[in-house]
Amino acid sequence: MKTRQVAVAKKENQLLAFVWAQSETKRPSSAVFATQPTSFGDSMRKVAVICLALFMSSCSKEAEHGGKTVSQWRQGLKDADAKTRLKSANALGALGAKAKSAVPDLMAALQDADGQVRAKVATALWSIGADAEEAVPALTAALKDKSAEVRLCAAGALAEIGPKARDAIPALALALKDKDADVRDQAAKSLGRFGADAKEAVTDMVVALKDPSPAVRVDVAYALAAIGPEAAPAIPALQDLLKETDGNIRGAAKHALKKIQAKE
Repeated sequence: MKTRQVAVAKKENQLLAFVWAQSETKRPSSAVFATQPTSFGDSMRKVAVICLALFMSSCSKEAEHGGKTVSQWRQGLKDADAKTRLKSANALGALGAKAKSAVPDLMAALQDADGQVRAKVATALWSIGADAEEAVPALTAALKDKSAEVRLCAAGALAEIGPKARDAIPALALALKDKDADVRDQAAKSLGRFGADAKEAVTDMVVALKDPSPAVRVDVAYALAAIGPEAAPAIPALQDLLKETDGNIRGAAKHALKKIQAKE
């Protein structure tokens, strides 16, 4: 409590100094101060206190979406009605990083019985991004969800969390073998976001350069480019892609080779 009081007093003094500076052109003359030595200062202090109160009020206000606070939407994730849970996940996703306090609830909701809800929950964590670090284990597990949409969104969320999700790289490498092409493509894109940290996935990515989906082959090549020189084992496979008839594939392979073979 004492620490908070000191902080409030400090903020009050800062605001007082600001208000005083802003009133420079309107400050009474020294003659007025001689007859009313404290009235102006007292007035400025009252203004500063009011400003402080407004400032603290705005800081403590919880983020809202659609007329409901984050706390209310968090509660909605536990509702018995699937549509309500779906709407709540959508709302938290719309709030993005402002909904970071909901991460524990979203992690739990990745186990929801409804596949659509799980997908929207994974999307919400994707939207929250780096602040969803706590959800990395749950998202990694979601890469094996029976719903392709959940698996795809989980892969995207892990990439958005960034370096703190590097423990998920092996699981993302396995996702390159997913039965759904869109999931494989997102796994490739996500691995590319980790740059050189994804070097342990190079062997799996070399195999994925022969994926039946042209889009996957392109994104795997770009992911290898992001890894750079550490992806040297992929050079022969990338050189083979230069013979492809698809210009996008050839372009991606050429770009990857340039990055991998770049001289320091």
